Amino acid sequence: MPNNADIHRRQLLKGACAVAIGSSLPARRLHASDRDTQCNFDDAVEEIKTRLLPPSFPDQHYTITQFGAVGDATKLCTDAINNAIAACHEAGGGRVMIPAGIYRTGAIRLLSNVELHLKPGSELRFSQATEDYLPMVQTWFEGVELMNYQPHIFALNARNIAITGQGLLNGGATFDGWWSWRGPRSWKGAISGTSTGWQPGMPYQKTARNQLMQMAADDVPVNQRRFGDGHYLRSSMVEFNRCSNVLIEGVTIKDAPFWSVHPVLCRNVIAKSVTIHNPVGANADGIDPECCEDVWIDNCYFNNGDDCISIKSGRNHDGRRINTPSRNIIISDCHFESERSAISCGSESSGGIENVYVSNVVADKVFRLFRIKTNDQRGGYTHNIHLHSIKVHHALENLIEVQANFGEPLKDDPLELAAKQKHFPSIRGIHIHKLQCKKTQRALNIVGTQKTPVKALSLNSIQVNSAQKPNIVLWAPNAIATDTNINGTPLKLK
Repeated sequence: MPNNADIHRRQLLKGACAVAIGSSLPARRLHASDRDTQCNFDDAVEEIKTRLLPPSFPDQHYTITQFGAVGDATKLCTDAINNAIAACHEAGGGRVMIPAGIYRTGAIRLLSNVELHLKPGSELRFSQATEDYLPMVQTWFEGVELMNYQPHIFALNARNIAITGQGLLNGGATFDGWWSWRGPRSWKGAISGTSTGWQPGMPYQKTARNQLMQMAADDVPVNQRRFGDGHYLRSSMVEFNRCSNVLIEGVTIKDAPFWSVHPVLCRNVIAKSVTIHNPVGANADGIDPECCEDVWIDNCYFNNGDDCISIKSGRNHDGRRINTPSRNIIISDCHFESERSAISCGSESSGGIENVYVSNVVADKVFRLFRIKTNDQRGGYTHNIHLHSIKVHHALENLIEVQANFGEPLKDDPLELAAKQKHFPSIRGIHIHKLQCKKTQRALNIVGTQKTPVKALSLNSIQVNSAQKPNIVLWAPNAIATDTNINGTPLKLK
């Protein structure tokens, strides 16, 4: 978190780097020296950090056991936890303490000026009963707004909030519970010997999902898009909706029913030293900032059955209606294991994504290191993406992937696919510098289209020791590769 030493270091860095930058976009030269590239990158990152200040709280403590919570893994403590948060908020703010113990709970509502702090040995074990997440609230599902189950921990229009400590947030999702609503899907758990999971005749989200997408396309007011019980659409585990000055630090999250952490329409968000262990769940994303500005994801550990970090900005009509990009996002010193991508942009990107800076991360075993996924229904743009100083041990499919014609047969309903109006996205300014990969199936799978070419792609100082399949690079005019070797051979891009 920023302190006086950080500020002093930034001032020294800015003095050392002679490259000037604007208020949000760094100056770029495709043939810049390593020194210039480093200064451009560091200046842009440091400028974002000057706006990223952690929340602060009054020195007042409220312990949930004082409000009737019992950490015996049996008693439902939802009211006690929410009453402690409400008392803290009404008194001007402070810290709500979760002592050691296992506390069963339903939906928790976080309010302004409150820090929810989990002491070592504490666990919030979330209920599997859907009625414990009612009444419905205004939330999101796959980039679309709706009225639905409350996320396990939820904040709406709050400022100065935090979830901190060394405790565990246990979503408790299983293949026979929340995850099965996803329907047929060959995610990790479904192909690793389990006999559980979705079977024909079980609840399936598809009908409700298609209804929601049609409501969004028809511009039905959000308060009339009512789902909840009987519709089988899952909410995120932790969602900060329209919040500012947000911190999540130190905690461990496991077995989320859907996306683990979802800041949406937020400003000034810091996720620091968070561990997310969700290796087999359906849609088991780690942290998905959506329509957010000024975000720092630092020193986090991810083991996910889907994307570890997925940057989004709304889907199709709703993304264009809200029209709020995700921008100025820093991802640093993180560790990734994933059945999908370590980092992705999209596919819900209709509001735009720009100014993403990734550095000093390690991917042990992932399907892909980095992926952009969009299509002619999404529209929007993905601009100014920088990956710097990356180590990858094994990428099972593609190391770097861009899909301008991305499709999901199980999710894209016929009404969307048959839409006559096209919204062609823009992809520009993808810069990858100092990347080492030991093993991958394919280094590059860059697939633009005639309407959506991948512009200003630059690769510099990339070493891939072993790639089994040849690169695919289509509709990427003027792509540049310097000091880049795959299987010991210099990469040449036409």
